[in-house]
Amino acid sequence: MKENSDLQELNREIDLLLYAISHDLGAPLRAIDGFSQALAEDYGERLDKDGQDYIQRIQKAAKLLGRYIEAVLTISRETRSDMIVEDLDLARLAGEILEKYKAADPRRRVEIRIMRPLEAQGDRRLIRTLLEKLLDNAWKFTTDRDPARIEFGVVTKVEQRLFFIRDNGVGFDMRNAEKRLFGLFQRMQPENRLAGIGAGLAAARRIINRHNGRIWAESEIDSGSVFYFSI
Repeated sequence: MKENSDLQELNREIDLLLYAISHDLGAPLRAIDGFSQALAEDYGERLDKDGQDYIQRIQKAAKLLGRYIEAVLTISRETRSDMIVEDLDLARLAGEILEKYKAADPRRRVEIRIMRPLEAQGDRRLIRTLLEKLLDNAWKFTTDRDPARIEFGVVTKVEQRLFFIRDNGVGFDMRNAEKRLFGLFQRMQPENRLAGIGAGLAAARRIINRHNGRIWAESEIDSGSVFYFSI
């Protein structure tokens, strides 16, 4: 019991350190972005093509670093707050999330299958965030499928209930999955195919860990992916 308590305390200290570092980086980053913008506006005409390109690179890098910092702050906020465990209808939560995606992109043909009932116990806010991260991946990586297929259900393996989210998207190479898949700022797809920054699955794993569960994936390039998790 003491070992578990010590681990929780260490995790809290790490979260607080990450929060402090990320928060303190905000001011100098805003200065870099602001002065580069002022430089472009006030002196842009005096710079040659290379000089203007350098400014654009600085601004692009500053914006990317800002997204990294915000991701760290978000994960820290989402995963170190107190948990309130209650009975949850995961099917309903997933349905609400997917309805928002459909409303935002009504022209896409997406076949959605949600098993019912899908009941579990957990913190409502954290589990909703977990489903948002996983369903966002499924929605994003099936963009070029017609129709796209997304399935949310549950299976029993070795007397354990496992929830799963399956899609028919682009998939990924499992050879690097163990080290990279749930790592912060790690991407399994080339950057030009991924709009995010590689923080969603890292947050998902932390949420699962807080619920004393497991999460993993199975995938094949161009043959879709399935994410399993227990809570």
